[in-house]
Amino acid sequence: MKKLIEKLKEISLINNRKKILKNYYSKELRKGKTYRASFVDRVLIYGIFFIVLSVILIIKSNQLLLSMFISAIAVYFVIMVNSHMLNKSKIKKTKEINNELKKQKLVREFSNFNKEDFNQYIKKILEDYYDVEVENTQIPLDLKFTKDGDTYGVKCALHNPEDKVSTREVDIFLNELNSLKFDDGILITNTHFTDGIQDKTKVILMDFNSIVEVLKKLDRYPTDKDMEDYIVDRFIDRRNGVKSQVKDFNKRKIIQLYGLCAIFYVLSYFISYPKYYRIMAVLSFVIATLISGYKISEYIRLKDSINIDQN
Repeated sequence: MKKLIEKLKEISLINNRKKILKNYYSKELRKGKTYRASFVDRVLIYGIFFIVLSVILIIKSNQLLLSMFISAIAVYFVIMVNSHMLNKSKIKKTKEINNELKKQKLVREFSNFNKEDFNQYIKKILEDYYDVEVENTQIPLDLKFTKDGDTYGVKCALHNPEDKVSTREVDIFLNELNSLKFDDGILITNTHFTDGIQDKTKVILMDFNSIVEVLKKLDRYPTDKDMEDYIVDRFIDRRNGVKSQVKDFNKRKIIQLYGLCAIFYVLSYFISYPKYYRIMAVLSFVIATLISGYKISEYIRLKDSINIDQN
């Protein structure tokens, strides 16, 4: 019995995960529509198509069952073709959504770094990517390492995501390399370089996309499975937050209002103006009920609109 319960829980978790992912990707692909809403839309369209085609065939042939049978076959064929096309498109677009989530996740990670954190992050990936020992070096550069007899100076340019590294910053880096007698250099940024800079300099320039490629080669870039876990975890966290707010409100406010309603009603039997207290009891009851209804509807709205925060 215990194994059966555990198995049922496992199946429930898997199904819940699938539902969350279906809803998330459906909202992304269909401008906010949930999977259920999209499914209902398709059923309605196929149903209308079946009815219209059946009516036309019945009028033409005067054969009810045959017309409905042919219409059902036609609808089935349309569903199969449409599903095949939608699945191909869905796979492609889902991959694009996951790739965008991966980049946003990395951007958020960089946004939490200070200069030293970013330097250490770059130091680690350079050591693993080039298979060398990377050391801290003198200011104004940040790191250095030796590869195939050449000494490289490294500068880590941590900027706001909206900013780009300009030509002037690259020229300053070149002057710093020359003054410190480095053979070559790598300028690394968490953002991007101004267009055309790469063609005008011999030093290695690594921007956000270059870091992504390095992480992929090191097998450290998030996988699609990681993104699905991320989507599910964020959904559950936000849903639990909504539930907690509603539950907390019910305990502290709604119960108090219903309690106040009961107190007013009971007091109406022991005081000189019973109607006044009964009116107050009714008002308290109505207010508590209205607030309860609003909070429940708000919870449903929030639950249905919960999505992954991508900021």
